[in-house]
Amino acid sequence: MALPQRTIEELECLYDFEKGLRDVYVEGASDQGFYRWWLEHNGCERAIVYEVCDVVVPSELIHQFGEDVGNRGRVVALATELDARCESGLSQVSCVIDRDLGDFFDESFELSNLLVTDYCSVEMYASTEGPIRRFTHVYGLGGGLDPAQVLADVCSVTEDLFSLRLAKKDLCLDVGWTGIEKSLQLSGGRLVLDFGGFAARILCRRAGHASAAVLCKRAREWKMEMVFDSRKQMNGHDFVSALAFVLRKQCVGKQALQRDIVGRALLLCANEAELQHEPMLVALIARTSP
Repeated sequence: MALPQRTIEELECLYDFEKGLRDVYVEGASDQGFYRWWLEHNGCERAIVYEVCDVVVPSELIHQFGEDVGNRGRVVALATELDARCESGLSQVSCVIDRDLGDFFDESFELSNLLVTDYCSVEMYASTEGPIRRFTHVYGLGGGLDPAQVLADVCSVTEDLFSLRLAKKDLCLDVGWTGIEKSLQLSGGRLVLDFGGFAARILCRRAGHASAAVLCKRAREWKMEMVFDSRKQMNGHDFVSALAFVLRKQCVGKQALQRDIVGRALLLCANEAELQHEPMLVALIARTSP
């Protein structure tokens, strides 16, 4: 049975009186599962990880802080409001958001209780060859796969998709994202994205919006500026969707490998030794330790 949502006012009272709490608020269920494992694995026994949907965060408050209505915006608004309401240096609460497109739009936060992933999203902590190799072995996906080639293809496609995300935001297009699989295919064993076709699908013939050609042109301009570590210029959902597509197409009998299953399982294959050196994950341990 789901617990009733708490209000920000209730949280304010709770944290004023309960100084020993170490609560963490994250965007969604996958994030919750990963951070719950990470903190438990590192002895942070008092830490409890919540999805932000467990808290009532009014849309007006999200807009007030200049964020888009969505789970990421809810976490930012929650962190900002609690920082303003509670005493300085609030240690009982840590809020974690994905880096997302922030590096490309000079996004910055000066809140001690708000942590930002080291890469675009939590899935990127497992987006290297080692975890993918472990994943294919553990889940019996056969010896015909070359993890290095799979990773290279998936990264290439996911970075192209990221350039479209940047262009969409830059052009202030009020249109949603859509599933990428209809625009993917394997050609000669290599993953290929129908770039222009996917751009058209995003716009979906919405009157008053830029044409697919305009969106693609701006995306290609953004691609020239994408010079960071690949993990800082790939969306986690796109990465996992592309990886799941390749695995289903190349591995007989694995058609049931859906995106959510692949995403959660891939995180379980992350290199624990490497995670111990990721600044945000280290900071989260420090904030939630006894």
